[in-house]
Parts: sequence; C-alpha cells; structure tokens
Amino acid sequence: YTDFIQAHTAIHGGEQVQAAVDMEAELENVRTAWQWAVESTNVEAIHKAAHTLMMFYQYQSRYLEAADACEKAAQSLDHLEQGRQQSFALALVLVDLGWFYLRLGQIEKARTVLEKSHTLFHTLKVPPPALAATEPLAALSIVMVVLGDYTRAIQIGNQALEACEQREDTGNLISCFLALASASLAQGDYQTAKRYAQEGCAIAEELGHHYLLAYCLNLLGSATYALGDHVGARQHYQASYAIREEFNDAEGMAVALNHLGKVAWIQQDYQEAKRLYQHSLTLYRDIGDQGGLASALVGLGMSACALQDYVTAGWHFHDALQTALNAQLVPLSLSILVSIAELLLLTEQQEQSADLIVLALYHPASEHETKERAQHLLSHYPVSPDVLNEIAQCVDFHTTTTSVLDKLVAKHQAVPDASHPEMADEVLIDPLTERELEILRLIAEGLSNREIADRLVLAVSTVKWYLNEIYSKLHVTSRTQAIRRVQDLNLLP
Repeated sequence: YTDFIQAHTAIHGGEQVQAAVDMEAELENVRTAWQWAVESTNVEAIHKAAHTLMMFYQYQSRYLEAADACEKAAQSLDHLEQGRQQSFALALVLVDLGWFYLRLGQIEKARTVLEKSHTLFHTLKVPPPALAATEPLAALSIVMVVLGDYTRAIQIGNQALEACEQREDTGNLISCFLALASASLAQGDYQTAKRYAQEGCAIAEELGHHYLLAYCLNLLGSATYALGDHVGARQHYQASYAIREEFNDAEGMAVALNHLGKVAWIQQDYQEAKRLYQHSLTLYRDIGDQGGLASALVGLGMSACALQDYVTAGWHFHDALQTALNAQLVPLSLSILVSIAELLLLTEQQEQSADLIVLALYHPASEHETKERAQHLLSHYPVSPDVLNEIAQCVDFHTTTTSVLDKLVAKHQAVPDASHPEMADEVLIDPLTERELEILRLIAEGLSNREIADRLVLAVSTVKWYLNEIYSKLHVTSRTQAIRRVQDLNLLP
C-alpha cells in the first residue's frame, strides 16, 4: 500500500480529485500501511509514501490526524542512526509536519521543524523533491507572515524563489509566490501582491495543481479587493470556492466563505455577510484551523455590529481574540483589537478604545490594512502626535489584550441579550441531555469533533448534530461560548 500511495502521483497535479477519491476508498488500508512503515522504521516506505499521503490529508482537511502521523514518523526516524536516506526522509516528513502545525496554529512548532528540515536538506546538499509544497523555506516564509515579521518573510521567500528557479523546480514556485504575495499584501504593496498571486495562478494552472490554484485565487482576490475592485475580488473568491467544493475540502471552502463574507459586508449586505461567516464558522469548528476560526468569529462580530446587535458582537470579538491569542496569531489579534475599538466607539466608550487603536497603529506586526483602519479611528480622538507617542510608549500587547478580554466578559455578562431573555435565567428551558453534557466535557478538554467521535464511537456527523442541539439550547454560536455558559450554570466544573 505504500506503493499504492506513491503511484497516485496525480495528487501533485492532474486528476487530483480522482486521485483523492481513490485513496479515500482505501483509507483504512493506507493508514495500516503507514503505521506499519513507521513502527518498523522502514525508511524507504516512509520516503515513498510521505508527501503524497500528507497532500491527501491536506485535501481532506485531516490536519490533526496528519500531524499525529508526521510526528510519529519523525520520532521513528530520529531514533535511527543518521544516514543520507534517513536524513532525507526525515527532512521531507518535517516539512509536511510544518505545514500541519501552521494549520493548527502551533506556530513556533512549525518554525522549529521547518528550520530543521531546511538544515537537513542543506547538510545533505540535496534539494527537496520537485513537487509542490516540499520547499521548507517557502513554508517558513509564510510562518514569518503569520508572526508579523514581514521583512523577514520577504527575505526568506525570495531566497526560496531564487533556489527553486535555479533548479527549475516549478512545483515549489507556487508556494514561493503564495508566501511573497501574502507578505506583500500584509505590507500594503497590493500591486506586487497581485502580480505574485497571478504568477502563482499561472503555474498552478499549467501543472494542473487545482488545490494550490484555489489558494492563489484567494490571494488574487484579496489583492484585487484591496485595490478597490470588489466585484472582481468576489469572482476570484467564488472560483476558489468552486474548486474546493469539488475537492470536498472543508477548510478551503471555509477560507473562501470568509473572503466572500468580507465582500458582502463592504457592500452593506450584512445579513448575507452573517450567513457566509456562520457557514464558515460551522466548517472551521470541525477541522481545528484556529486562524480561520478566529477570522470567522470576527466577521460575525462585524456583521452583528452593523446590525446593531452589540452584545452578540462583543461575545464574538471576545472569542475571536481569545482564539487568536491562544494560537499566537499576533497580526490577527491586532486586527481584532481594531474591530473591538470600533464596537467601543459605537457603544460610546471612546475612552476605553484609545489604547487598542494606538497599539494596533504602532505595533510592528500590524498589517497595512489594520493600520489604515486604526488611523481612520483616530479621527475620534482630537489629540496631538506627542500624546499618541506617549500612549504608544506605555501600551503593552499582553496587558492590553488581557484587559480587553476581561472587560468584554464583564460588560456583556452584565447586560443580558434582549433577544434571548431566558439567557439571564439560571435554568434552561430545554435541559441538556447526559450525552450533550458528555460532549461538552470533551470539548472542555480541547478535543475536536473527529476526536470526540472516536472517543464516543460516533459518526462525526452525529457529533455535529449534537453540537447544533447544544448551541440552540444554550443560545450560543461557538464552543467557547458554550463552555462558558454551562460553567455559569454550574453544569460543568
């Protein structure tokens, strides 16, 4: 079955959807074969199967399972005496592990394994395989974007691009262009971002790598959006969604839905924006992508603000910020702080929003769009640049984010949601069942839907059904809100 995996090279370009369908049909056998290869430390089998299997896991949004599979393979290979074949296989496994850590919001872990992968390839004086997403420097460049170090991201991205061009590694050029487009977008260099995204699209189309084409289309849409063409941006996002729908890729669909929600919001179709963000949130709950989850929550918060549902907006922003902070997503956290500042201004709490605006404006990890939004909000504060500089010298990221989370909880616990007066009561009208409480206890332990399903011997779809029942009974929209609500009711410790 490792030969079976290796034979499905169409995963890397061509009939990708059919290759994924074929592998899914044999998934139990594939899992068994991989487990055998890892437990027996069969270096050749791991080398043959690793990247194709991990790309399949990407297409299926099986991030937790994939990360676990990579971790065990890396540990198995680490125990062997170092040799060229062992080191090469380990380097390949580590670059895949880095991508999955990045997905799961484990940023420092991603950075560590990607740096080790690059060192191994460099020591061997052998390049990564000429397949998309095997170049550790391209992935490391994206890690730098997530950490907010855009200058370093561009340096590493250009280093990866130059290396791939020299060895005529067309497949890995896609990841290089994705990284450089992301960094340019964050710096506000929208024309350059658009050019990189277009180059990525062209190569992905040439190679038939439709999965990565969808990512390039998202970045092309974001650059187009930033340049003011909202209709064109929506077309790119819709094209990306259509590709991911064909793959049945939950994460890819969720990303596109977040982008489409942003377009609907800017066009003042707030109910449609809310619908799109809610759909995205439902998908993100299942797959463990913390950045996407936080983005969907902040989109719901912005939609609630526009619909003047400020209590709901506050809870969404709280959960978005907490999620982003837990995953150490500093640029996203700074963007969320600006959204919270907008909420405070709408609810006539200008004095509480000044620190948030100044922090977002002056923090080096803030994206260009975040700084523009913060600068716009400064019009509400008739203060001199000297005063702003004084505030900037005093404001601290950790202190400010901790304080604003506490304030959001205190404020919105003190103001019951008028649309749900029963939320102020201590007894639920429709009590939770024992099974629902059992699922809530597992959520509190940090388990994903798939892990809960495995623990309770249920289908994932059944776990989703129970979650929808729980959210309906508690009048909440997220796992964090659900846990907080049942704790307030003393239903969980």
